[in-house]
Amino acid sequence: FLKGASHVQMEPVWGGQADSAITLRSICALALVQTTLTRRDLLCKLVDLAADAEKQVRVDAVRAIAQLAEPEGVLLVRMKALAGDVETEVVGQCLTELLEISASEFVPFVKRFFTHKDEDLRLEALHALGGCRDPLAEDALVEAVGAHEVALGSAAVAVLGASRRREEVRDRVEAAVKQRMSPLLRQKFVDACVDQARVLGVTLPDPDLKWNEARGQHDFGAIDWSEF
Repeated sequence: FLKGASHVQMEPVWGGQADSAITLRSICALALVQTTLTRRDLLCKLVDLAADAEKQVRVDAVRAIAQLAEPEGVLLVRMKALAGDVETEVVGQCLTELLEISASEFVPFVKRFFTHKDEDLRLEALHALGGCRDPLAEDALVEAVGAHEVALGSAAVAVLGASRRREEVRDRVEAAVKQRMSPLLRQKFVDACVDQARVLGVTLPDPDLKWNEARGQHDFGAIDWSEF
């Protein structure tokens, strides 16, 4: 596994060369966790792989480090998240792993990325929370709907719409959307609900609801806030 984790095999491709050993290094990174290597040697190798030239190897190195569930492993994953990566997916994997280790401890940490200057990292934080089953993660997503910039709130609505508990959180999302009074957020919410209704085979009670081909969104009638 150590040899495989270090193996790079450049093969000729159209316009140059490509590494054909990416999957091998990824598999070996995950397998090393199950070996009898000393903790120091194991972490040294996994840290090297977390700085690999290929994104997938870095992602799987983060997964392997997180599997150790040791204080030093948690600290390394946290440091990688803070240090960043040229590929935001790697940071997103860090956030996902931290939430799996301890949602109660790391939901506040993940929420810090809501205000990151990189929009892609903000979205990675939302998706990491969306994949977490802990109610604290759900609370953070609902908070993002009503308390942050419109683009982030819209993305949070979409993530909650795909949640396993979307029915349970619907009232909270509705309240957050109303509180925000944002046309963009309301539009995102309506579009998400139409898709869900179609899957469930039900009709939404809005005679003005129709697809607008020009806008690529649904038109809908005025909202009766008193009934809402």
